[in-house]
Amino acid sequence: MIPKNPFRSKRLRLIGKESAIVKAYTEDEFRDFEKEVLPLLEKNARLFAAITLYTGMRRGEICALRWEDIDFKSRKIHIEKSIAWPAQNQGIIKAPKTPNGIRCPVILPQLLSVLNQYRKDSGYLIQGQRTKEDEPISRQGVKRLYERIEIAVKESGISFDFKSINRRGRHTVATFMNNAALDDKTIESQLGHYDARFTRERYINMQDKQVEREMEKLASYLTVI
Repeated sequence: MIPKNPFRSKRLRLIGKESAIVKAYTEDEFRDFEKEVLPLLEKNARLFAAITLYTGMRRGEICALRWEDIDFKSRKIHIEKSIAWPAQNQGIIKAPKTPNGIRCPVILPQLLSVLNQYRKDSGYLIQGQRTKEDEPISRQGVKRLYERIEIAVKESGISFDFKSINRRGRHTVATFMNNAALDDKTIESQLGHYDARFTRERYINMQDKQVEREMEKLASYLTVI
């Protein structure tokens, strides 16, 4: 019934802001944070930062985690829920962002050592102020958590930007998994994505050290041909 596609009009312009490119942390930035900042953080901030940088889990997934979701025997995290903060301060537990969000990422030894320091039988890993009521952390609590991480970064003396640690952390984990030559299906399943191509296009950054290592392979090849 419509004779032509209105979206092909030359007068139609997109006025929204373009999505900012999210850069993964470099290997040096990651190591500096791991060595200089992580030990300075208190429990909530340390658990949040460690889970972010070693699994690439989303912020809502981390804040909805309970100790019952951690399988220390098989070294896996069972992600079956997330948390959202609507207009009100208190969070609401819901299903993950997508059906693919339901997954079981592997716990790396580096993360296991942090989890073991605070290990409990039950309750939220990232606790809110009213811990007796066993409630998840509030929106304001998350804001304070980020502020504590920023303070620790300043105290450590490093100059890298860790204000958006969770967003950049997911991109970092994806990039590092790619650098370590993990297959697409593994990367996809660990991050909770539905399409490996989407992960490669949106999450994986090509970094200088990775390029240098790959070019060393070419140099080795050229010496034998």
